[in-house]
Amino acid sequence: MTIARRLLPGACVTEELRNIPNLSGMKFEIIYTNCDTLAKEEEVSVYVSRSLVNGNSFLARWSNRRARVFTYDPGGPGVPPSITVPEKDKIVISIPEVSSILFQRKQWRNMSIDYEIGHVIYPAKTAAKSAK
Repeated sequence: MTIARRLLPGACVTEELRNIPNLSGMKFEIIYTNCDTLAKEEEVSVYVSRSLVNGNSFLARWSNRRARVFTYDPGGPGVPPSITVPEKDKIVISIPEVSSILFQRKQWRNMSIDYEIGHVIYPAKTAAKSAK
């Protein structure tokens, strides 16, 4: 999808599906991107950063960049993932079904990230190899 974004910048539409401004001191953004070029491409990405607190220094705000932790192809209309923080060092991202997983990060800063994905329609070959 990055090629389509660079060559045809007007071919992609981005929409914020959900913004969670402060969940256990973290900000989560769930972004949907749809590119119509030769083939329709869709993806949903989950980003995390520390929640901004009033009074943070300029340097602290500047260094608080969002990090992508999960990207998947929704395979059509669906619900955005739910995000919980059941323990102080654990994030859980849950979704009932995805078409395919494009990117998964297992850790962000000092937090582990667990995924509860009900069904993957087209599992990636690399994911199958790493599971063995």
